Amino acid sequence: MSVDTTHSDTFFFLSDSKAISIYKAAISQGSVRKKVQLLKINTSPGPDHIPPKLIKLAGTAIVPALVALFRFSIERGVIFSSWKTARLAPIYKKDDETDFGNYRPVSLLSVPSKILESEINSTLVQHIFKSNNLASDRQWAYRAGYSTELLLIHLTESWRRAVDSGMVVAAAFVDFKKAFDSVSHDILLKKLNCEFGVNGSLLDLIRNYLSGRQQFTVLNGVKLLPVSMGIPQGSVLGPTLFVLFTNDLPRSVPSGSVYMYADDTTIYCVGETADLVIDQLNKTLREFYIWCLNNRLTPHPSKSEVILFSKRAPMGPIAPVYLGNSVLSLVTKTKLLGLIVDQKLTWVANVLETKKSFAKKLDLLKCSRFLPRAILKDFYFKVILPAVKYGLVLWGSCGNSDLFKSIERLHCRAARIIYNLPKDMASEDVLRHVQWPTFLMYYKLDILRLFYRAHSESLPDIMYENIGRKRVSAYFTRDHNCLLVPRYESRYMKDSVSYRGASLWNFVNYNDKEASATLNFNQLRKRVSSEDYFIDFKFECTSASAIRSRQHNFIYH
Repeated sequence: MSVDTTHSDTFFFLSDSKAISIYKAAISQGSVRKKVQLLKINTSPGPDHIPPKLIKLAGTAIVPALVALFRFSIERGVIFSSWKTARLAPIYKKDDETDFGNYRPVSLLSVPSKILESEINSTLVQHIFKSNNLASDRQWAYRAGYSTELLLIHLTESWRRAVDSGMVVAAAFVDFKKAFDSVSHDILLKKLNCEFGVNGSLLDLIRNYLSGRQQFTVLNGVKLLPVSMGIPQGSVLGPTLFVLFTNDLPRSVPSGSVYMYADDTTIYCVGETADLVIDQLNKTLREFYIWCLNNRLTPHPSKSEVILFSKRAPMGPIAPVYLGNSVLSLVTKTKLLGLIVDQKLTWVANVLETKKSFAKKLDLLKCSRFLPRAILKDFYFKVILPAVKYGLVLWGSCGNSDLFKSIERLHCRAARIIYNLPKDMASEDVLRHVQWPTFLMYYKLDILRLFYRAHSESLPDIMYENIGRKRVSAYFTRDHNCLLVPRYESRYMKDSVSYRGASLWNFVNYNDKEASATLNFNQLRKRVSSEDYFIDFKFECTSASAIRSRQHNFIYH
């Protein structure tokens, strides 16, 4: 399949920008002092071999000198050449360890240069994200209040709602080849100026920051190599610059929905049939491919995949999905932002993988039993458990209840290892003895935390399309803090976060009228964790007919 690469000017979408201009980065002694105090002493030094520990030990004594250097650099729009030299450390990502393409080149930079980058980055973030809201809400990376877990919730809830209503969703998960290393400096600077209003000495400073860079890695001696394009990975400013570089991508693809977390790109379309939605996705991917050509980023078709979400299996063969001249693989499951998403959104494949990973981590815990109990507990609750719980608010609704119970048993096994409890001790007795919450309790608390954030209006605005929609009433009723529970036609919505979360939130408010007025979530968590109504709560509705009722002002449990 050939792609028509005839297109308008690369910056077509930028020409109508009316961004408020910013001309200079702000530097203050207080801000630099705070960044010096927050330096992590266990990170690697840059090519100058000045460790962060040394700068942190110098404390306030070194701050005036740093501020003077930074102001000198900003006023002249020049970064010192030694601060633009990076030592590369190859970090393994995934797949074949012998393939150089599966390693990420992370730049180890001078610590003072990273503090200066942080000051420039703070100026850009304040101007673009906070003061003027110039950034797209479809790029979620490196932004306060946004996370991979929240993006996963928003995407899967959108797909569940569409499939539950009888529609078909086709989603493409696109990978880029060396995205950070392929950024064109000229295009980036043009976008910063036209779309975000970056001008004057600040634009000159960023231009100088990108130009004249050098990098090296130590192998049979040191050889400096010039860098003519790309953004240094491992830098402070680099991630923000990449987000701004791709900011216009979602609106350059009007035929479908595009969401990004850095270079992890998800493109999906919704249609009435599989044939229609595949046609629409192909049209969307053509628009996406033209943007890539314009902006000199190269997609990686062999690492990109397509999933079809629908209630019923489509009849007949599925038409191929093209990215450029390559056909994308149609799969039944894929890894998205750390979780395995399957075509039925049951999360079974993800829980199986979580179970396997959890068991391996517990083997490591078991091998460490010679350590004091306090250290073992810290290792479990600060390292193992957070990794296992990632995405629990989503995969806690796993369609296979036995699998979820197997995670619960591994949680109990951890308690037996740490407290040296007998193997034949019942799981309930184990958790009661060590006073640990069950995994089901963790799941309910994670959902409650999400909906507390929704009630407090601290979620990204776009999430309110699916999460935490409030009931509308002309009267101040006793359940005025309750949320609208979505009706469902199938298990897609019945197992959704929006249905389960609204049901749980309403149930808590029904049993505790002051719950939503609690000052913070930690107080609410302590308040409900010991209550029998919360402990005994099950995610089961009274009947399907009740859910389809037009009357929203009732409790489902």
